[in-house]
Amino acid sequence: MAKVLMFKAPFETKHFNANQKLWVIETTGAMAAKVCGKFRGNGRYTEAWVSWDRADRDKYPIPEIKEIEIDDSFAERHGIKKI
Repeated sequence: MAKVLMFKAPFETKHFNANQKLWVIETTGAMAAKVCGKFRGNGRYTEAWVSWDRADRDKYPIPEIKEIEIDDSFAERHGIKKI
């Protein structure tokens, strides 16, 4: 089992629905993260950058990032950063 970072999207984007599970691939210090998740909740997975540093997104709270354990093969297949 691999320990990874995960959060639920606080807002809707082009790639993800609101309140959808997203796994962190890479983080920055500029209130952004490269994440992996199901494309709009469908069966296929995609990667995209999610940013909170925009005027239309400042009303949403910064999500609570949690440490969870997932299967090693899933983390490797999607390039999810292990902690």
